[in-house]
Amino acid sequence: MKFFKIYLNKVSNKVLLIFINIIFLISFTYCKTQKKDKNLNKIKYATNANNEFSWKIEEGTSIYYIRLSANDYIENINDNEYFKKLLGKYKFSDYSYIKNTNEFVNLSISEDPIENRFLISHKYSYDLNIDSLGKVNLNVYYPIEKEGGYSFNLSKDDFDMIKNILGNVSVKELDNKFYIKNNKSTQSIIINNQYIINDFKSLKSNLDIYAILMFSNYLTMKYIDKKIPNNIKYSIESSNYITTRPVPELIDD
Repeated sequence: MKFFKIYLNKVSNKVLLIFINIIFLISFTYCKTQKKDKNLNKIKYATNANNEFSWKIEEGTSIYYIRLSANDYIENINDNEYFKKLLGKYKFSDYSYIKNTNEFVNLSISEDPIENRFLISHKYSYDLNIDSLGKVNLNVYYPIEKEGGYSFNLSKDDFDMIKNILGNVSVKELDNKFYIKNNKSTQSIIINNQYIINDFKSLKSNLDIYAILMFSNYLTMKYIDKKIPNNIKYSIESSNYITTRPVPELIDD
């Protein structure tokens, strides 16, 4: 009888230990998921009457506000009545995502905005490349004050963000469907050295492709605004699929 009690106690202890480990694993997984969700759920989007996207990325009380005409960084939305009122006019939705299942090799993006108040509007004419480790090489052409090369690493959160955005993009959807040979557009994207996107007329309502461009505008505003250029010009594949950049006309204030 005594032996039987000892045996039961051992079994009970093992069961209890297994139960505790299961609870710990569930809690850890939940917390990790919540952290990822919190990171990506800070991306919101809205559309206007012309079906053009506006985006905001929330980082605490700070907001990166990104749209076709201009970008803005609002350091504290609670202290900025103008942008609080402006953003309040839009019905923003959460940008949802699925966990990235595509192998990420690299991403190159080129953009030449139809804009010449570059500094005021936080817009850049640029080529950039993000490699599989989150390292960015980037050329800026305008504004002249920021012209030059840049090389830096994305934060883990920002690298996860772009990988998860790309996870929303179907490889089958990309396979030459949005590429026009000899088409010179003001924007081009190349994913994994393979999928070329330069037919943006067919992509006007494609939320996920425009989320990629949103991210590149967020990246330039967040990182390049604070950095000093080097004298290196990086070779970036997407630059081969964009219009030749004209010198922007100056606008008198």
